[in-house]
Amino acid sequence: MSSIASSASACTLAHSSYRGWESLLLDNGLISLQVVPEVGGRIMQFKLGGYEYLWINPQLAGKQPPADGLGPDGSWLNYGGEKLWPAPQGWNNNAEWPGPPDAVLDGLPHACEALPGEEPALRLTSGNDPLTGIRFSRVVRILPGTTRVSFEATMTNIDTKPRQWGIWANAQLDAGKPDGGYNSQLNAWCPLNPKSHFEKGYNVIFGAKDNPSFLRGIISGLMRVQYQHKVGKIGLDSAAGWAASVNGQTGNVFVQQFDFVPGVPYPDGSSVEFWLNGAGEIHAYGKNMVMPNDTAENPYVLESEILGPLTALDPGESSTWRYGWAATNIGGDYPVVDCMECGVVSESLTAVAELSFEDWARGNDSSTILSCELRGRFGTFVEGSARVNFLDADGIVIGGMDLPGGVSPLEPLLVLTTVQVSAHTATVELVLINSSGQSAGRLAAATLVKRPARWSREKAQAWYDRQPWLVGCNFLPSTAVNDVEMWMEETYDPTTIDRELGLAENIGFNTIRVFLNFVVWQADPLGLKKRIDNFLAIAAKRGISVMLILFDDCNFADRVAKAGPQPNPLPGITNSQWVSSPPLAMINDPAARPDLERYIKDIVGSFGQDPRVIVWDIYNEPCNSGMGGTSQPLLEAAFAWAREVSPTQPLTACAWIDHECPTSQFIMGLSDVISFHSYFAPEGFRQRIAICRKFERPLLCTEWLDRALGNTVEDILPLLHEERIAGYHWGLVNGRTQTHLSWESRPGMPEPAIWQHDLFRADGTPFSANEIRLFKSLIARPIEPSTSATP
Repeated sequence: MSSIASSASACTLAHSSYRGWESLLLDNGLISLQVVPEVGGRIMQFKLGGYEYLWINPQLAGKQPPADGLGPDGSWLNYGGEKLWPAPQGWNNNAEWPGPPDAVLDGLPHACEALPGEEPALRLTSGNDPLTGIRFSRVVRILPGTTRVSFEATMTNIDTKPRQWGIWANAQLDAGKPDGGYNSQLNAWCPLNPKSHFEKGYNVIFGAKDNPSFLRGIISGLMRVQYQHKVGKIGLDSAAGWAASVNGQTGNVFVQQFDFVPGVPYPDGSSVEFWLNGAGEIHAYGKNMVMPNDTAENPYVLESEILGPLTALDPGESSTWRYGWAATNIGGDYPVVDCMECGVVSESLTAVAELSFEDWARGNDSSTILSCELRGRFGTFVEGSARVNFLDADGIVIGGMDLPGGVSPLEPLLVLTTVQVSAHTATVELVLINSSGQSAGRLAAATLVKRPARWSREKAQAWYDRQPWLVGCNFLPSTAVNDVEMWMEETYDPTTIDRELGLAENIGFNTIRVFLNFVVWQADPLGLKKRIDNFLAIAAKRGISVMLILFDDCNFADRVAKAGPQPNPLPGITNSQWVSSPPLAMINDPAARPDLERYIKDIVGSFGQDPRVIVWDIYNEPCNSGMGGTSQPLLEAAFAWAREVSPTQPLTACAWIDHECPTSQFIMGLSDVISFHSYFAPEGFRQRIAICRKFERPLLCTEWLDRALGNTVEDILPLLHEERIAGYHWGLVNGRTQTHLSWESRPGMPEPAIWQHDLFRADGTPFSANEIRLFKSLIARPIEPSTSATP
């Protein structure tokens, strides 16, 4: 390898080879670009550390283009990588580009020259294309100490008549998994335009209108495109100037940033487009086309495409459009919610100071120094360090501190720390410092939120020691298919509730866990509260306290929760009509927050002093249904709203999937008492207990019982008794939820010999008389308070 150009910095430009092609390598120690001028001037690979972002066609790797730049019978040779095309694409008139293929712009060699300057740069120039009447050139440049790449793309009219095109930068991302199959954890994120001229904020250009890959509103204001090998293409008129793709298996992020020009036309009306290779039907090239489910012909590829404005050029006139790339890592399958010059935001920065309730109620604090917890997840484009600054209401910096450790694009920047701040602090900002000690820019900022503190460990333990061993179940009457049907006036069934709680009383249950649903409150708040009061009275008559659940991300029905009559259960499918609370689209919608806050405060405010309510479960399984970490802001807000109305009962939310992950640790850090779900056999169950014990607070297992997995009454109930952990297994009477069926059950399968959940048949006979005897025996056995929450 011989050096072409270099400087005193870490940036180099050198001859190289890549996958059998002669290439030019731009490298700065963090990122590298493999440029192959001979193949349509492509950036053939973009690499961060050891991770390669771009897809390369293995059938064409190392092959030189034919003399005419085309494949057999004039076909397109799809080499992969990233390239420039003219837009719009179409086959209706000569104002639309009918490619690919395009022999000159896409298939034939581009001229390449190294440019003088402090940092190495390349200029790639296409031939003159008679079809479109244009020539492309672009300057590619990398800088030291950052993963950012800058492009200056120029389009020149080489025709004798005016031409109008937009510059279209098309990056083909590898959507396959290393061990085979497609990567469903490859997601692209892009801000929607709040003033979009598209009805839904995006436009389906190719493929089915209901392609499940296109997910609008999972996070408010963002479009999510999840790769599922289903063919389709959408366009967005995004004005934010960025799009980001995340490989959730590795955490690697590919960012495209671009200059957006408001008030001018864009090709397809779009500044960002996403194409998904996959099976299905499209209309293109003037005909209907069936895309095969053959990965040799139709490989796993997601194209992330950014476009410049439509520009009219007179003969000899040129137009330049600037865009850039960056790479980072956010540590897993998380979204990108914002993009700055120095990095990306995955989970927004929060700054929370917990006050004593007395200080919070007075609207001030008794001390001049507050303990402030900072949280957030980020990816950086630079190496160096991070610093938080504290600003007063006028934006003046009044303090700050360096965060421990360095930052690198190769690793996520996780902010999870407690700092001491002045009571005059209004805002906390996170800034990055590069390896030269200079500011790389502000990455995030958060308003300091003051909220009432959670219970102390001593208060939580004292509360728990006053309780009997809490044993019960997750309760839904057998006549309800979900919590909406349970609570709607037309289907609320106190007769069945009373009869079935009689079964619970007979066993010795002293508590139950019950789901509410926001949409019922939204439709009839006074009626819902009357029915809750009636339900609590029925339970109290049976000597049973109630844990009420306010929010829930589980959406097994895969539809939007609505008040009113509910569909019947699907034959052979467990919990087939369960819907989330609130609807998933509301979770990150700022416009929905006032209603969600009113719901929490109304329900908790109405029953927060009621001794019939034992615990408030603020949020069931946050981040389920593919929400990832995006439910965390609502989770945190809901805890704060509940505490603001001063309930006498403790608050909790469950750790439910990976009890050691940051989200679970965050949940347990908010909770007065620790609740968790575990459907593991005894060994795994004990491991989850050990994790939760670290918080030194009372433990409540709010979901268990999956017999086929070894999570049985015979094995788990004695363990809960031994550890004095409150236990709420799933299901009392088998009914319309059909939760006796396994998650693998399908229509037509025989009734299972071993039930997944539930204790009784609808006629009141038990699935297992031995299980009922064991419940009665252990509940009747005395238990010492000293064996309770802490090790």
